[in-house]
Amino acid sequence: MSRFGDGIKKPFMDSKTLAIGSIIGAIPIVGILLMGYFVKSLESELKGGKVVKWQSFPELIIESILGTIIAFIYSIPAGVVLFLAVSSLPVGSDYFESFYLALASGNILYYAGLILAIITALVIPMALTNFAKEGKFNAAFDFKKVFRKGLSGQGIIAFLLSIIATIVLGSIVLVVLLTLLTFLGTVPLLALVLVLLASGFINFALASAMPTWYVTAFKEAK
Repeated sequence: MSRFGDGIKKPFMDSKTLAIGSIIGAIPIVGILLMGYFVKSLESELKGGKVVKWQSFPELIIESILGTIIAFIYSIPAGVVLFLAVSSLPVGSDYFESFYLALASGNILYYAGLILAIITALVIPMALTNFAKEGKFNAAFDFKKVFRKGLSGQGIIAFLLSIIATIVLGSIVLVVLLTLLTFLGTVPLLALVLVLLASGFINFALASAMPTWYVTAFKEAK
């Protein structure tokens, strides 16, 4: 599976969609619509890969809510284990120091939680892809298919491509942001707006790019 370039180009194929998506992604709470956009992009990729426009907002809202619920349900096991691990920290201790010491001492809850978190990150996109493919909420919980595809070599590659894209886009945006702030000055309000827009751009770009890799992995995984 070598469609990194195809995915990374997808957010830039329609400047209007990119601008709207970046603004939506920059607004707290409203940014949840990017989940719906991600699901719609999965649907589009399954049918041919056209860029999804910002329209049919009621449908986007519903799919955003359903997608978020799906992701939340899959995250419960890892969340519970990590919560128990954090709860075991000594009261009043420095969190980061205690976390490091717990890992170094072989606290099984931390390692179990981290492993579950990685597995969760691998399978959620496949759960959402199956949901987008079948158009049914319960399709996201076809555990046999979802875990088989999410933990396959193709699924892992798609996950790694997403990490690489996050690092590449984040680095580029950070350089541009620092350059703008250097020339425009560090006016607090302006700095806040630029940071929010930069964050919105990255989140939208990933929501637009990742479906290419995950759908390809979904189709290729046995």
